[in-house]
Amino acid sequence: MRALIVLFALSCARADDPIPSMLGQVSKIRLRATVEKLVSFGTRHTLSDQADPKRGVGAAAKWIKSEFETIPGLQVEEQRFMLPKSARVPEPKEVSNIVVTLKGVTKSVVLVCAHYDSRASNGMDSTSDEPGANDDGSGIALVLECARLMAKLKPYHTVKFLAVTGEEQGLLGSRYFADTARKDGMEIIAVLSNDIVGNSRGGDGQKAGDRVRVFSEGVSVYGKPEAASDPEESPSRQLARFVAEVAGDHGFKFKPMLVYRKDRYGRGGDHSSFNSAGYPAIRFCEVYENFDAQHQDVRGKFGDTIDKMDFDYLSNVTRLNLAVLSELALAPLPPTSVRINARQGYDTHITWHADPATKYIVRWRETTNPLWQFSRDAGAANEITLKGISKDNFLFGVQSISLTGRRSYVVQAR
Repeated sequence: MRALIVLFALSCARADDPIPSMLGQVSKIRLRATVEKLVSFGTRHTLSDQADPKRGVGAAAKWIKSEFETIPGLQVEEQRFMLPKSARVPEPKEVSNIVVTLKGVTKSVVLVCAHYDSRASNGMDSTSDEPGANDDGSGIALVLECARLMAKLKPYHTVKFLAVTGEEQGLLGSRYFADTARKDGMEIIAVLSNDIVGNSRGGDGQKAGDRVRVFSEGVSVYGKPEAASDPEESPSRQLARFVAEVAGDHGFKFKPMLVYRKDRYGRGGDHSSFNSAGYPAIRFCEVYENFDAQHQDVRGKFGDTIDKMDFDYLSNVTRLNLAVLSELALAPLPPTSVRINARQGYDTHITWHADPATKYIVRWRETTNPLWQFSRDAGAANEITLKGISKDNFLFGVQSISLTGRRSYVVQAR
């Protein structure tokens, strides 16, 4: 496997970078056309008609699947499963996630997802019009656009594009996928969840067309009590910082606004299902939401309709996701077993598991600073001693670097 990794890295050692070209091909016209089609199904409520060919969640799922199937180079499957009877599911119901795979050299997975179901004012109303233009037609349009543009990429890691159902009924589709992935031993490096990413102006008139919120949890909730000593240092938090670095590397004027909490107060999203299963996952969400357009029956100024969207904004969020997803897909695996020697002393000694095809950079920052400030090249070594830098005064991490300069997100030293 190591020989394969070396060959892959050498084969990619070239001056031409595919990412800028992909970013330039993001189409506002295609994004809008996708949202228009999703809105045309009337309702995409999880409990709506599965058999009607033109209206309801079943028709929407079939169309989403068919759109992915038109893209050469992708494997498309329908992950069907039963929703058991519950408070938000009156009777057991068979539903489906759409799972799309772009195979890489490794089986490690980077994933982008959104939910295709919608809801009106009454969360149990499965018959009224529920356009779901922004929530979450915007996310599905973004995921489809990323798949279209990345299909010709030859990724190192496998990329999955996921359209889930049942978010409005309690994150049911994403929970099923994440739990199944955990049981099957799927190694998911990163999850980018996009939910409500298509509008720059809030219902109160405030506007932020130049940035998007990126939510990330602190302490991991999946059997990792060691994270409790440094609550800002979860893998999801490191993934959010990586988004900021990628935006800077590509010179984006459109910026990620890192929000160091799991989600908005009293709200939730599909990234939480992956967090709970132990995977690094973050949520992209517009800065100022229009609550008149969320979970509302269509009437007067209310309703999640396409006229309330900003497709220039959605195009920018798509470019940011595309850049991050592509960088992750082409990067080496993050380092493992990153440890600080806890013995007393004036220096900081850090070790990690090293791969011969990979170089490493050590990063550190003041404990009060949200982003990495300092770095040192460690070459291909699996350890470093930082002379005169006290382990008690900073937070430390290590980042993998490929022969072509692609880098993983930082893994904190513990």
